[in-house]
Amino acid sequence: MELRDQHRAESSGAVGSGVPHRIDDDLRPQPISMGGPLRAGDRIGRYVVRSKLGRGGMGVVYGAYDPLLGRRVAIKLVRHRDTLDGVEVHVDERLRREAQALARLSHPNVVALYDVGTCAHGDFLALELVPGISLDRWLREQLHGWQEIVDVFLLAGRGLAAAHTA
Repeated sequence: MELRDQHRAESSGAVGSGVPHRIDDDLRPQPISMGGPLRAGDRIGRYVVRSKLGRGGMGVVYGAYDPLLGRRVAIKLVRHRDTLDGVEVHVDERLRREAQALARLSHPNVVALYDVGTCAHGDFLALELVPGISLDRWLREQLHGWQEIVDVFLLAGRGLAAAHTA
């Protein structure tokens, strides 16, 4: 069963296997004051910030609400400059590459891209919000059999392979 399908089954009341819903983010809200200038109620484009979800290689991820479409989203607010293989890359180039790759991709183990834009806080991606915990946390919180661990890593690997071919 794919990760999104697993989450949907568990959300509908079906018995789950304990596989994490999302491998790369702990989606439990954290106070926004921890490492980020934005607060609940602030806006990133049309999106209303609800909580800070975490920090990644490209920037900070927030849980937000899209009032236009009436849905929860993840907003990746991207750092202004970064380096890639020792060469400085301006965010607009890197953001454009990531957005184009995600837009071409439809895979059950990769979140969907809803929007890309620029706001007063910087450049951002609006992404599908899939509840769950981080892989690290899933591994630490309880013992898992080797087959269960292999199954989860295979699901993650399938998503990663799809992303690399996009």
